[in-house]
Amino acid sequence: MATDPLADRAAEAASRVRGPGRPPRSPEAKAAQRSRLLDAAFAAVRRHGPDVSVDQVAAEAGVSKPVLYSEFGDKYGIADAMAVRLVEEGERVLMDELAARGDIALDRALRLAVEAFFDIVTADPEVYGFIFRNIRSSDRGLLDNALMRSLQN
Repeated sequence: MATDPLADRAAEAASRVRGPGRPPRSPEAKAAQRSRLLDAAFAAVRRHGPDVSVDQVAAEAGVSKPVLYSEFGDKYGIADAMAVRLVEEGERVLMDELAARGDIALDRALRLAVEAFFDIVTADPEVYGFIFRNIRSSDRGLLDNALMRSLQN
């Protein structure tokens, strides 16, 4: 039984249709977008202070609010992602120290972690204020955030 090549191509094309919206992005493109949005969130908080609005973060990033909500969920999600980045940066410092010394005592590791936390508070108080205020005001609670989760691991 012969098949219709036009019908076959139409059926194949219909099976690939995603509907409205953008085509799917690669994991690398998604990570780059998230990183760019986080950079903008840090810049907006530093520019406008800890009470920055999602509108101001979106304007800093050059995107709409729905783009931020799609990526982070809500303002708490932005704060949580910022906290994760800070924790990751702190871990890199700790790993660099470990590599430089060859080993690191638990008391030294704890001291470095505490110093890194105080560095955030004193060197970047707007960022700390934004993260803390959004975590505190979230219904998810103060203990369910990136900084606390990292300490538990």
